[in-house]
Amino acid sequence: EKENKPIPEDIILNMMRQLVNALWYAHMLGIFHNDINDRNCLVSLTKEKKLIFKVADWGSVRMLKSF
Repeated sequence: EKENKPIPEDIILNMMRQLVNALWYAHMLGIFHNDINDRNCLVSLTKEKKLIFKVADWGSVRMLKSF
C-alpha cells in the first residue's frame, strides 16, 4: 500500500516558483490561462532527477493583447 507523506516545503516552493514563472511568461506574451487547476498542473522528473513542473491545457486561453 502506498504511504501518503507530506511533500517537503522546498519541493512545494520549487513547484510554485515554476508555476508562477510559466504564468508570468504567458502573461508577458499576452496569454491568459482560463483554467488553472490540479488536472492542468503536471509534474515530472528528468533523467537527472530534476523536478519539472508544466502547465497543460492551453486550449481555452484568452489573449490579452492583439498583435
